[in-house]
Amino acid sequence: MGAGVSVIELGGGGGSFLLPFARLGCSCYSFDFSDAGLSAARELFSQEGHALETISGDLMNLDPQLLGRFDVVVSYGLCEHFRGEDRTAVVRAHAQLMRPGGASLISVPNRASPLYQLWWAAARLLTLAGQARRFDVNIVDEWAFTPGELTRRWRDAGLDDVVVIGTPVAGDFIDMLARPIVKFLRRLGGRDYRRPPRAHAFRSPLDGPFGSYLYCVAAETPAPVAAKNSSRETANRRADQT
Repeated sequence: MGAGVSVIELGGGGGSFLLPFARLGCSCYSFDFSDAGLSAARELFSQEGHALETISGDLMNLDPQLLGRFDVVVSYGLCEHFRGEDRTAVVRAHAQLMRPGGASLISVPNRASPLYQLWWAAARLLTLAGQARRFDVNIVDEWAFTPGELTRRWRDAGLDDVVVIGTPVAGDFIDMLARPIVKFLRRLGGRDYRRPPRAHAFRSPLDGPFGSYLYCVAAETPAPVAAKNSSRETANRRADQT
């Protein structure tokens, strides 16, 4: 990752997840249907002194000039907002934007994670009770993936070189349970809450099936063993930092 590598984020909103790629020297692009989101991303990159090209469009109807143009295609918290065969279609959009030999990184919530299910149920309850603004809950309709479904969707989109890992369960316990409880109690008492950075957490065999969020790296072409191991290491680093 560095100068000469083009990275596009799909559904990037404010651009905060794309910014680390810019700091590495990559050429960054943000694709979104929301003009407000693209404007916020431009402002963030301008404040940080980085260039950003924004693209307004529809993932289900991509501009042919964009196809096969980017080295790396990423999305965070995007694909779970689609249902049925649209889930395969949005994954396929990632593949269509990749150059030959490129790669894609997708992050989605894990339906098999008890901690995610607990967090989602609590957030949904607060939203239905009309308390979302008071407790700073930002949740819209989403349908989480299992690791198996995410792999299958990629293969349906035409890619077989796929690695899926989960975030560390130990870190999830803090982020999805302990910190939300502290946040709830502080907001209940009328006090502010600032989310601290996620601490590095040790990995365990439970992370793959039960980590709250899944990170999937998919390559455009079959990769040799060394490259495949590198893809797994990349996915592990991203999951550890989430």
